Amino acid sequence: MALSKIQAESMNLADTFAFTGTVSGASDLELLNTTTSTDGVNTIELNDIFSTTYRYYKIVCTDLALKEGTGNEHDGDAKLYSRIKLSGQSSYDSGSSNYTRRSVTFSNANNNYSGNSSGGASDWLITPSGAVEDGQYNSYPMNIKFDVYNPSSTNTSQAVYMRFELSYYSYHPYRIGNWGHLFHANNNWTGLSLFWGGSGQFHAGAVFKVYGFK
Repeated sequence: MALSKIQAESMNLADTFAFTGTVSGASDLELLNTTTSTDGVNTIELNDIFSTTYRYYKIVCTDLALKEGTGNEHDGDAKLYSRIKLSGQSSYDSGSSNYTRRSVTFSNANNNYSGNSSGGASDWLITPSGAVEDGQYNSYPMNIKFDVYNPSSTNTSQAVYMRFELSYYSYHPYRIGNWGHLFHANNNWTGLSLFWGGSGQFHAGAVFKVYGFK
């Protein structure tokens, strides 16, 4: 059968099409949100990013940096924390025993791997092995990846967790890598935030991308 070429402007993608062959180029991966940090903010909120439309999400954060001269949590530097928002909540959850972390740390200080855990917290500390050195945007910015599993589950007996992986330059100064699991006591998440301890502020230019997998 001879091929017929159709111009893009002649197709109405709002119509319904029935295919008997194979369609290539389609993907179950969708970019849902892109947020870029502005200079001098303490918190990045990724609101309304989770829904029942997707069961698996990936959040990729690149070029995160503590603005030079802010922090003041650890000798002028700061640690990075995270919280989630639950359906029906007007603010991010700060329940005193809702957050649990299980993580592993490695660095160029030695060849040892160390485990680190916390429970009963009001947030997730995602840089547990040392505060982040300020002023590293152009030298050693931080990169983070989150894998989130079915965060909008309505199964009330099912707590939700996600995996995380990151690398950064600490105040020691060491190159630090962390990976592990983050658990929350409740399900039906709608958003995720990242914030600095103390008076820490984000350097402008950090990019946060949220992807959903059908």
